[in-house]
Amino acid sequence: MTDSLMETNAPGCTPDSRAVATRLAALSHPARIEILKYLSASNSCYC
Repeated sequence: MTDSLMETNAPGCTPDSRAVATRLAALSHPARIEILKYLSASNSCYC
């Protein structure tokens, strides 16, 4: 997937998240990176 196919200007997405999403195209969207960062920072189980 290329940047042209990916919405990288989504609100709340940091440049770091955009770069990670670009490298890991399977995640396909920088917002998903933000969600993963949020979940990994919490002390709860999301099973």
